[in-house]
Amino acid sequence: MGENRENLRRCDAIGGADIYAGEDIAGMLPAAVGQKVESCRILLIADKATTAVAASVAESFAAAGYRVSVRGADEEFEPEEQCRFVLAAGAGKAAEKAKAAARTLGAECGVLLTAPTTERILAGGGVSQVYLDGRLLDSCPRRCYAAGLGILLSRPVTAFDDFFDRKLSGGAPPAFSSVELPRELSGTELALGLLRAGAETADRARPTPVEAVAGVLPYLAKRRGRQPRMRGEYMFVAACALRRLYSLYLSSPAIDALPPADSERALTELAALTGRSRASLAEMFDFLGVSGYFRINYIVGEYRLDLIEKLSAIDLVSAERRWRRTYEDAGWFLRGALTARDMTDAMVLAGGVSGGLLHHMFSTGFLDAMTALPRQAAGT
Repeated sequence: MGENRENLRRCDAIGGADIYAGEDIAGMLPAAVGQKVESCRILLIADKATTAVAASVAESFAAAGYRVSVRGADEEFEPEEQCRFVLAAGAGKAAEKAKAAARTLGAECGVLLTAPTTERILAGGGVSQVYLDGRLLDSCPRRCYAAGLGILLSRPVTAFDDFFDRKLSGGAPPAFSSVELPRELSGTELALGLLRAGAETADRARPTPVEAVAGVLPYLAKRRGRQPRMRGEYMFVAACALRRLYSLYLSSPAIDALPPADSERALTELAALTGRSRASLAEMFDFLGVSGYFRINYIVGEYRLDLIEKLSAIDLVSAERRWRRTYEDAGWFLRGALTARDMTDAMVLAGGVSGGLLHHMFSTGFLDAMTALPRQAAGT
């Protein structure tokens, strides 16, 4: 066991969680968890795809004297009150279920991350340890790797929207740079990058344009009879589309004369599509008054050339090529996964609930003018 513990090393602390990395670490987890809690009952929550991993982990804990209860992330269950540590074996869904169970029990929570698909593992707090098994992460399905890579590659567009928001608020804009990633990222390196990215954006009050568009796309896919893709995949595709749309918008000064958006209709359509209440969505809408509308138009006009310069620094062409080639079919699936209509509809519907330049474009009526807002988002 001493040799194994050397292989499981603490490599970082992110968002209040200790991050451990190693390879073939199932047998080392009891010792790591033992630093937080003594021998007790462990609640282990697994995704459907990680049942074999969960079984190996459960066996290791049982051999170390722990009592283990195993539950599926899709199951409805009442956490046993005597559990003092909740461990997720999987990715996003298992982690969210584990965090909720840990909050209910007042227990410690850890995540054995099996695929680098999301930056939200630490969102909302409550996770004290994250374990990265290099062998598991490197052997995950390619679409899982592509989802995580897509999130990181979309960050320059999010950085641009942050720059835009700070310009509007009158604050000092953040330093802007196009994020450069190493040409090759191991699964562990990608997972660490996602954890850090999530910690940097943990205090956002509303979704970024990239997140908002990516959040609408799976609903449109379901309504139109297609299997949704992973969120990270949608995020990168959304970033590429927004980068092009922003350039078009900022290069067209005449758009300042457009009528404002029909926010009520957009709110109704988004509620019908997602199944969320109008009241909950309305909390994220920013209904501009006349003075606010003209103030923002003035500021955008004043800084238009600066914004175009920032956009020109974002090179997503090479990023697109790199991202597509993470798939065995070099991204051929995109031809059937979504359409141009999906993307334009998603941008129209997401504009009201996001921040950044997309929200301004929504408020000015540009998105309504660009494409007719679907009267039935599902059917056309």
